[in-house]
Amino acid sequence: MTKRYLGLITGLIFGAALGAPATAQTTSIGTNPQGSLFYTTGTAIASVMNEKTGEQYRVAPFGGSSTYLPMVARGELEFGLTNSAEAAFAHGGGGMFEDNPNENLRLVGSLFPAINGFMVRADSDIEDVADLAGRRVAAEFTAGRTFHYLSGAALAASGLTWDDVTRVPVPEYVAGVDMLIDGRVDAAYSTVGVAAAQRANASIPSGIRFLSLDHSGNVAERMNSVMPTAEPVTMRPSEADNGIVEDPTNLMQMQFVLVTGADMPAEAVYEITKTLHESKPELAAALGAFNRFNPEQMKTESPVPYHEGALRYYREIGLAE
Repeated sequence: MTKRYLGLITGLIFGAALGAPATAQTTSIGTNPQGSLFYTTGTAIASVMNEKTGEQYRVAPFGGSSTYLPMVARGELEFGLTNSAEAAFAHGGGGMFEDNPNENLRLVGSLFPAINGFMVRADSDIEDVADLAGRRVAAEFTAGRTFHYLSGAALAASGLTWDDVTRVPVPEYVAGVDMLIDGRVDAAYSTVGVAAAQRANASIPSGIRFLSLDHSGNVAERMNSVMPTAEPVTMRPSEADNGIVEDPTNLMQMQFVLVTGADMPAEAVYEITKTLHESKPELAAALGAFNRFNPEQMKTESPVPYHEGALRYYREIGLAE
């Protein structure tokens, strides 16, 4: 090939590159599998961020947050959704992250409390969590270990341990819900209002029913012995919450939080923090759980450090010094 033709081809390629539209960078939010509240929360956030900023956000579902939180800390994934206790475990090397701390994990902010508990078929003879002794219960959660601790804390609230029930191993909680639908377990753990629970309520002829925990005495201490930051919460029956049948139904709640890595650019973290803080109506329209979102409580005390980009915004609005 002559130098003349080589130069012409090089010029054409270079010119085409300059004339081509720039490819927008995609920002990913790590979540649990489709059907989980983490997934629908991530979808709502991505939708609002896309609309408000014009940038490209998408959900990246994984088998469990124990898989994607280290990726967030390493900078391989921009953001991730988890709960307050698991964020502390991941950062400090406790629980499912024992001896494997992710010191570069950083908080962006708290979103809303996720309410969860054991559910059974509505026509089951199991009346409360204490009645699960000896029964078949979805357990282990090898791909989504946070549910091992969540459900263990719920058992502890009612004076039980995993040794008191017949454990039926499942990879993650959605699989446990499927086993409840198929009649292969007597109880499965779930978050109230998620797609998996709604599907179970529609698939089981009698519907589903969440079991009350024992809220007597120092119930928070019993919960926190297994899952730090867990809190007791009392629910009343409503059309919006499938499976809340008994009045009252005593359950457990955890704060959902958005996390990122220490090396994430401060401007990107500032942007998502500010946008979420200013967008409760849009978030609630995208996902009902955001009706429980209090923008003024996005910045709370935590053993996990906040990202400097988030702190910059919180200082501007008086939520941090």
